[in-house]
Amino acid sequence: MSSIVDEITLESATNFRGRIALAALTGRKLHLKNVHADDNISPGLRPHEAAILKLLQLVSEDIEIKVSANNTNVIINPGLLLGCKDKLVFECPTTRGISYYLEFLCMICYFFSFPLNIKLMGVTNHTLDPSVNSFFIAISSFQKRVNLPVLSVNVEARGLLPDGGGSVTVTCPVVKKIEPFTILNTGKIYKLRGSAFSCHVTKNFVVRMISQIREIFNHVLSDVYIYEDVCGKEKAGKSTGFGVELVAETFLGTMEK
Repeated sequence: MSSIVDEITLESATNFRGRIALAALTGRKLHLKNVHADDNISPGLRPHEAAILKLLQLVSEDIEIKVSANNTNVIINPGLLLGCKDKLVFECPTTRGISYYLEFLCMICYFFSFPLNIKLMGVTNHTLDPSVNSFFIAISSFQKRVNLPVLSVNVEARGLLPDGGGSVTVTCPVVKKIEPFTILNTGKIYKLRGSAFSCHVTKNFVVRMISQIREIFNHVLSDVYIYEDVCGKEKAGKSTGFGVELVAETFLGTMEK
C-alpha cells in the first residue's frame, strides 16, 4: 500500500485558492513553484493572491508560510483552522472584489473550531468577480439545498472601482457534521431577481436601468423583480458609479449570475 505524500509540489498559479484551501483542509504541506514566473513585467504573487495567504494566516493557528524573494515560490505548512475568537477586520486589495475572498472563506469556514466573524473591506462590485449580493443569493440557495447553515452576509457599504470603500460583515456558525450530497440537474429558469444601485449619483439612473431591464426580460419571464438601492454618503464607498446585479433562479433552486 502506498503511503500518503506529506508534501505536494505544484506549478503555476492555476486554481490558486482551491489548492491552498485543500492544503489547509488536509493538513498537507504545499509548495507552489513558478507562480506567474512567465510574466516578464511583474512576476510573482498578485496582491489578491498574497491577501489570500494573509487571510488564511488570520484564521489559522501554527501555520507557516514562506515566500521567496522574487515572490514566485510559496511554501505553506498548514496549521489548525481556528476561525475567529473575536471579530476580525481584513482589508481586501482592490485588484479583485470582496466575493473573491468570500469564495475562499466558504471553502474552509465549515471546518473552523470557532465561528466565522469577519469584516471585509474593499470593492463589493468588481468587473472580475460576482457582486457580494449576487454571491450571497447563490451561495445561500446552495447551502439550503445541501442542509448547511446559511452564511450571513451583511453589506454595510458598497464599494466600486477604483477606490473601493465597501464594507461587508460575514458570519457563519460552527458545523459539527456535513452530510454527503449529489446535485446533477440545474433545472429551467423561471424567475429573475436583482438590484439596480447607484453611489454618489442621482436616482434617475436607477429608475432608467430598471425600466430597461423590465423591457427586455418581461418578454421571456413573468416573474421579474428588481429593487432600487440608492446609496447615501455613508453607504456609497469612495468611488462614484452605478450598475445592476441580476440573478436567475431555476425550478430546482439553482442560481445563475
